[in-house]
Amino acid sequence: MGPLSGIHVLDLTTFINGPSATGQMCEAGATVLKVEPRTGDAMRMSSGGAGTYSPQFELLNRGKLSITLDLKHPGARAVFRRLVEWADVLAENFKTGTMERLGLGYDVVAAWNPRLVYASNSGFGPRGEWAERPSYDGMAQAFTGALLSNGGGPSHPPRPVGWTFSDVVGGNFFYSSILAALVARGRTGKGQHVLCSQTGATLYFQRAGLSEALDLRGGDQNDSGKHDWETFCFQQTHKASDGRGICVSVTKWDQFLRFLDAVGRPDLATLRNAKERWPVPPIASRDTIISEIKKVIATQPLQHWIDACVERNVPCAPISTYADIGDASTSVGRHMRENEYIVDVQHRDYGALRWVGLPTTFSETPLRKPYIGESWHGPYIGEHNRSVLVDTLGYTKAEADELIRKNIVPQPAGRRAIEHSLDARLAYGEKMRARRAKVEATRGRSRL
Repeated sequence: MGPLSGIHVLDLTTFINGPSATGQMCEAGATVLKVEPRTGDAMRMSSGGAGTYSPQFELLNRGKLSITLDLKHPGARAVFRRLVEWADVLAENFKTGTMERLGLGYDVVAAWNPRLVYASNSGFGPRGEWAERPSYDGMAQAFTGALLSNGGGPSHPPRPVGWTFSDVVGGNFFYSSILAALVARGRTGKGQHVLCSQTGATLYFQRAGLSEALDLRGGDQNDSGKHDWETFCFQQTHKASDGRGICVSVTKWDQFLRFLDAVGRPDLATLRNAKERWPVPPIASRDTIISEIKKVIATQPLQHWIDACVERNVPCAPISTYADIGDASTSVGRHMRENEYIVDVQHRDYGALRWVGLPTTFSETPLRKPYIGESWHGPYIGEHNRSVLVDTLGYTKAEADELIRKNIVPQPAGRRAIEHSLDARLAYGEKMRARRAKVEATRGRSRL
């Protein structure tokens, strides 16, 4: 099911940057086969002990298959070739040059399968003095200016963008680039080498602000220590009398007038050059508008202002906590569940969980909804070794046994291997449920 149903993805990616792209392909219906070393993707270890729940790993790898393969073993080449011949897409996010050193670069692999989309997502890009240097999310944020921009400018302490920003943005561009190559293959019948990077994606994300600084100000950038919203007044955040926040966006003059009506301050529209220069009025007018509106918002609870803005068609939203999003009794929580942006899942090891769902609906190629009546989970290390070797690649059972015996397809090992960690996983699931219930009960009492 899903628009990518029938697409086969050979997934060599690790950590976040690559798996977030191949994970989206899996969620859209592709069959994604994760190729791992015997101890698994290093991301499996990100949360600690053997049984510890790793949402980063589970949410980026849910629905995938897993096979272990020692790519450095001389005998792995024949197995890898069968995998390539099976695949529509090969995705890897090693340092530039790694696949070539393994003897599995694009020129070699494309000869085995000319229709293959061979997608590489490095840290710094394929060329230049930084190309073969290691990179993670922080390197890309630092290298592209995001750390300083988000901190308020070059003279202020750098501040990272959360959610492993460059990893996820890089993964999204990786995903869209792979899809573009599949569309091209549909027209031409030919595969190609797709090269992406965290650096390129993070820079591209900043393209408007960066180009403005370079072209209009010779490279000078805002160094006020404030984030962008503090230098505008068409996008505002305010705290209501109950301590909760509201965000409003009044980019158009008529929206601003309606908002002023909601807060009972139409006089603010008459400030000097406010109308003529909206949505970026002079600094003095901007500061007066923001400070006066803050005083008014502080006099009533959040819901009063949400209702007033909604009634006047003013773009607004409550400033939500993660608890609000997960709470089905709140307006935000109800909305998230009604759109299946938040879903209840039953994980085979950790039990009941609340996960972020899928953000897109397809009318003609509906997505599979594995959270309804079945477990949705990341694979165990090498969970599908035998089935992939025999059922997918056509090896006999005896040949599969021999590949495993020779450690070409090694038996999973380490503290995350399921034979060592299953009991710990189940125990950790119990601990998670108890902790969650305690916190939610406390929060419920605090609202009484």
